[in-house]
Amino acid sequence: MSLRAAVASTDITPPVGVELCGYGFYLERASTGVLDSLSARALVLESGSERVAVVACDLLGVSRDLARTTRLLVQETTGIPPCCVMLACSHTHAGPATVPVRGCGEMSPGYVAGLPQRLADVVARAAEAVEPARLGFARGVAPGLGFNRVEGEVGPLDEELLLMAVQARDGSPLAVAYHATAHGVTHLSCNTLLSADWPGAASRLIAESGAGEALYLAGASGDVNPVLAHTGRGDEAGKLVADAAAALLRDIRYADEVTVGGAAEDIALPLERLPREALQALAEAARTRLAGPDTPETAAERNTARVDLEWAEQLVREDREGRARDVLVTEVQALHIGEGLLLAHGSELFCEYGQALKARFTPRPTFVVGYANDFIGYVPDPEDFARGGYAAATVPKICGYHPFASDVGSRLVAALTDVAGRVEA
Repeated sequence: MSLRAAVASTDITPPVGVELCGYGFYLERASTGVLDSLSARALVLESGSERVAVVACDLLGVSRDLARTTRLLVQETTGIPPCCVMLACSHTHAGPATVPVRGCGEMSPGYVAGLPQRLADVVARAAEAVEPARLGFARGVAPGLGFNRVEGEVGPLDEELLLMAVQARDGSPLAVAYHATAHGVTHLSCNTLLSADWPGAASRLIAESGAGEALYLAGASGDVNPVLAHTGRGDEAGKLVADAAAALLRDIRYADEVTVGGAAEDIALPLERLPREALQALAEAARTRLAGPDTPETAAERNTARVDLEWAEQLVREDREGRARDVLVTEVQALHIGEGLLLAHGSELFCEYGQALKARFTPRPTFVVGYANDFIGYVPDPEDFARGGYAAATVPKICGYHPFASDVGSRLVAALTDVAGRVEA
């Protein structure tokens, strides 16, 4: 069927003064200015009676409730069903706190409450402007962007760069969705300026090259940092990706007969529920650590102990009230856009699982999109559980749930594979 498409963007930079999210516990990183603006970019694609919307946000993440509210607003104004709306985030650590992560930044209630309408509005503007279009894909590499921060040189690394480019029928560019794998952490931990980090720089440079609006769709970067992490050199990382994208765009072949569709389903990921007695012991140990010297040298350890104490007390309280959870419910989503497949989840998936999904659906261009439609923290590999790594052992504390079962990664891969089977190319 003939494709119609349009793109729209909007500024979602919060007011200066909101707390930034990431880089440590209880840092109280209130923003003091704007280094570069944050944006939300919406791409709507229509084929026959079917429409899908991909929204790329310069945010750390969105909650399940925020995504649900946004999608219902989109459905009211455009008719696009929730299962066909993807809200993807870049995971910038120089953006506002938009999800409840303990100790990592306080959310601004007014800003967060206003996001659903702002995101729905940008989708509506794109939906109103659709025109005859054509679509093409390209795949290449972005060498030098990332490294495996958990296992170093021996760890998995996905250097693939995937592009989905959309043109008007006259050949004028509309949008490029690009997919690369690295955390949004090029800024220094002391930075207090709002920024979209390296994906923001890459999107700006791609757009300035004349390729249309650029939408970043984050890969499985749970264990992958940019090589330039914590250097303040995000523009360099962004240029690396933008230059690689420009080279790929020159050789894309486009088609105007394209089908689209989407599906989504809730899944229950298993948690390893800790006994109340173990949680009470952890809380007491944390209180002992907090009773020690309060000096600049002990600040980081005291902040970690505070996280441990608040988490243990929360889970004990939930157990006493009969609200303890054995599973965490989240969503998986699949969009097919021509030959392309977009698989979305709300986690920080370790790289090997993203690679497994890409291999499963080869030769289709497969975008394994993280930080989308929900935020549930890390989904690490079994080795990280065995070593008691940050992803497996610490992140559940800031997200407020019991640790995942060690096979959570394979379960999420299976769920994404299943939902992909519900969309037809």
